[in-house]
Amino acid sequence: MKRDRASENEMTRLERMEQWFRNQPILSVLIFIGLAAVGISETAQKGTDLLVLLHLKQEKTLQLASDSAKGDLSRKLIELAYRRIFWTRNYLARVKAHRPAAELDYSWSKHLDAIADWSSEYMVNLNGMRQYYAG
Repeated sequence: MKRDRASENEMTRLERMEQWFRNQPILSVLIFIGLAAVGISETAQKGTDLLVLLHLKQEKTLQLASDSAKGDLSRKLIELAYRRIFWTRNYLARVKAHRPAAELDYSWSKHLDAIADWSSEYMVNLNGMRQYYAG
């Protein structure tokens, strides 16, 4: 008994840890699985960071922002183009229907406003089209 106690005191910390792990196999496996999961997660994160750094992959937040900007540009272009088409057709329909001059003036004014809006945004829209719809 004294010999066991003396040998237990002489055990190194590493030996005591090893003995504990052997006595607790289920807990040991769970700890190992947890450490493996953390290691795999860290490796995957560093790999993703490396791909972003090498410009082989775009960061998710930047990709979402880019997609959002592309959607905003598309909606704006569609709205501007539709307004131009609508007021052009509106004016032509009023001319064909021989509407009064006041109605023609109103329709023509709205048509010119749509053209002015399209023209004022032309360079921004052209650059956006080149960036997002290069193909």
